[in-house]
Amino acid sequence: MSPGGQPRFPDSIRKELEMTVGDIRYVLIPDEENFLHDIKLDGEAPILVLVYKTTAGQSITKCALREFRAKALDKDDVFQPAFCHNAVFYGAKKADLQIEPDALNELALWNVKTQIFAEGNPAATVAPGPYVFVEGQTWQPWRIYHDFNACFMTPFKPCSGAHHARYVSCSPTLLEARKTNHFCTLVVVDEAQSGTARRVVVPSRCYYKPSKSRPLDGVRISVKDNMDIAGHKTTLCNRAWIELYPAKTKNAVCVQRLVDAGAVIVGKVKLQAMIMREEPLECVEFIAPFNPRADGYQVPSGSSHASAAGIASYDWLDFSLGSDSLCPILLDYPTATDPF
Repeated sequence: MSPGGQPRFPDSIRKELEMTVGDIRYVLIPDEENFLHDIKLDGEAPILVLVYKTTAGQSITKCALREFRAKALDKDDVFQPAFCHNAVFYGAKKADLQIEPDALNELALWNVKTQIFAEGNPAATVAPGPYVFVEGQTWQPWRIYHDFNACFMTPFKPCSGAHHARYVSCSPTLLEARKTNHFCTLVVVDEAQSGTARRVVVPSRCYYKPSKSRPLDGVRISVKDNMDIAGHKTTLCNRAWIELYPAKTKNAVCVQRLVDAGAVIVGKVKLQAMIMREEPLECVEFIAPFNPRADGYQVPSGSSHASAAGIASYDWLDFSLGSDSLCPILLDYPTATDPF
């Protein structure tokens, strides 16, 4: 309580904004740059925006737009055509660009209603792709997926504005994380209960560009819950263990290496409790994941069962970390690969 008796809330508390476009649901993550704030956008909120990066002297052609559509937008599960209604060409003034007539025809085919050219802040790091503007804030729409095969123990999202949508879980200290502008702590999307009906959220793939220093930039990875994520408990899928031990203060080495390479940790997945052999009917605290192969009721096998089942179940998940304690990787391999 404050001296005046009014409740005080930590800065980390923010309301969660969720929206639906067509039949796809999104959680809105505040963008740290808030670059749309100074751009005049007309329309009823929330305003959907597609950002196309430009530089002075650039020629915008039909070929370039089609390449952007084919290589970025059409491969992105977050993007929808509705985001094209407001196209923001960000980086250079309109007078410094050459816009070919065939490019205007191409934009018309995309159903672009409004074209906005913004020079932008040279110091800002803005990625191309879909955005939302509402409540005076620029937001990144992160797509919500339903964990229908009950693989996830703890789904994550950034706790605050993401810088160029790049974030990792806590670096050695939050202070050091803030200094780099590429770090943000993770918060839980939905708290663990019985291990079902979870939302998992993922960012647009347009925000990322793999490089030599960050070869896994934007790759979506889940982590078996016997590996540490800073700021969160390692549960071993056991309630007594959760109550007994505190949250971890740093990432496991294997996790940190992936994060340093640009990977996006979307959540932690289940394991057989305490890394011991456990049949699905014995999973009384957190239900076992479903094996997506055959009729869905085959045993998912070893302790890394959710790592394997998640990869086999969800095409939006790229990789999952498992561990080989008592041969679980060999036991789980059929779950992820064999048709039966």
